[in-house]
Amino acid sequence: MTLITTPYGPKTTASEILAGVDLSGRRYLVTGGASGIGLATTEALRAAGAEVVVATRNPSGGDRRLDLADLGSVATFVAGWSGPLDGVVANAGIMALPGLQRSPQGWELQLATNFLGHFALIALAGGRDRPLLPRQPGSPGHPRWSRPARGRGGGLGRRSAGRGSPVGPRHRAGLVTLSGH
Repeated sequence: MTLITTPYGPKTTASEILAGVDLSGRRYLVTGGASGIGLATTEALRAAGAEVVVATRNPSGGDRRLDLADLGSVATFVAGWSGPLDGVVANAGIMALPGLQRSPQGWELQLATNFLGHFALIALAGGRDRPLLPRQPGSPGHPRWSRPARGRGGGLGRRSAGRGSPVGPRHRAGLVTLSGH
């Protein structure tokens, strides 16, 4: 096995990584791109010539609204998207909540925001050659959002599959099921 190395370290900035890269004509989506690391990434992408769409819970200026904890918000965001998308920087996240909080779909809020929302966003945004999200629930290709089970296992849908069987996942790990894919 060969060790992969890069010239980048823990203090390397986004601007240093993109030095000399021309992203003219490319379009990127940065979640949480209004502050912190997301803002630095947004600025570096724009400096390299990219068009950048910033998605955030509390938009200002030209930012677009996207609440990753709410899968309905993710679906609305994707349904309203037009034009090309060359890349997604999945940066948005929350941490250190003072207590248990849940998303509108019943998931623990940090899991919903930091992982499940990004997963749904990228899963729905993939395959730009087909409609992203049919308007009518129940139509072919419409995503079915599952809810977590309320039971043992921290609300992640784990239950015994039957007498003497090990505890296992109750429903698909992927949350988003796209018919025919």
